Amino acid sequence: MALPVYINSTFLSQFTTESVVGMIYAVAAIGTILGLASINGFLRRHGNYNLAISFILLQIIALAGLMISKSLLLAFPFFVAHLMLSSFIVFNIDIFLESHSNDAHTGGIRGLFLTTLNIAWILSPLLASSLITTDDYWKLYAAAIGLSLPLLYLIKKNFKHYKDRQYPTTSFVSTFKRVWNNERFYYIFIANIILNTFYIWMVIYTPIYLHQHIGFDWDTIGLIFTIMLLPFVIFQFKLGKLADEKYGEKEFLVIGFIIMALATASLAFINGANIWLWAALLFTTRIGASMVEIMVETYFFKQIHTRDSNILSMYRITRPTAAIVAPLFMTVCLLITDFKYTFVLLGILVLAGVYYSMKIVDTK
Repeated sequence: MALPVYINSTFLSQFTTESVVGMIYAVAAIGTILGLASINGFLRRHGNYNLAISFILLQIIALAGLMISKSLLLAFPFFVAHLMLSSFIVFNIDIFLESHSNDAHTGGIRGLFLTTLNIAWILSPLLASSLITTDDYWKLYAAAIGLSLPLLYLIKKNFKHYKDRQYPTTSFVSTFKRVWNNERFYYIFIANIILNTFYIWMVIYTPIYLHQHIGFDWDTIGLIFTIMLLPFVIFQFKLGKLADEKYGEKEFLVIGFIIMALATASLAFINGANIWLWAALLFTTRIGASMVEIMVETYFFKQIHTRDSNILSMYRITRPTAAIVAPLFMTVCLLITDFKYTFVLLGILVLAGVYYSMKIVDTK
């Protein structure tokens, strides 16, 4: 998943404008929302293991399609499928992981899980930049196919005899009402939408800005992004354990959103291609984001059990919801200011996360 993620928007921008690229992400997000909204029926009929295997095989086909795409007409359906399937596979892994978790150790387990996950996100920009020479993006999609094969093997080897719990028959509308009317879920869902709007915005627009507006080559961008992502490996496991054992989640959520907001707004005032200044400020944004992410995950997974797959699917819908919000937000931003100052407006949006974080009832 991580290998092509920071070049996806630049790959698409070969065929169309930056605004249309954002709209393509929004279309994929709508498809993902519809898919996750109906996934419980597929879980009941086919089981989590069979769905995971099917989604990985379909993902390989989608990546192969992107490898050979030479026009927007061909790239569009494969790209939408690729993003949708990525979310579905994450959902499958969440089901597997939740069945092996307990509330007393949720922070430590999610922290360890996110730390191992983010090792991949740190390595990927360096690997991606080494594979790209003259905008030959197909190499990254080929490498992603190569990494899908051991994923397929690991799922088949270790989860073939996985026993599904009874999945709920509750409708999507009923689940939505339950989340909307339950403060334990409502405020953490909004916080997660804000966090993921930040992520989606950064994933789509930061590579375009650094490559096409600032003028960094892909080797430099790969180094910057690798430094940027280090906080996810450095902090999340320890923070998860602290949330379990001592502090709870609210304090870290508030501090994390404040750090994200200030550092993001500061990006608008960098003049020129100073690699270390860009790396330092982007690193700081991810210090805040790593704090928010592990606290959101810890708090949410303490509230649910494996049988709550309907709530989990609703929770994972927050990311594609953000993928609709982010390009719409950027479209509005570009109507009122230059590209560089959209970082300030994004910082203001992120600061709203402080309000919703203050509303949650801490677990400690």
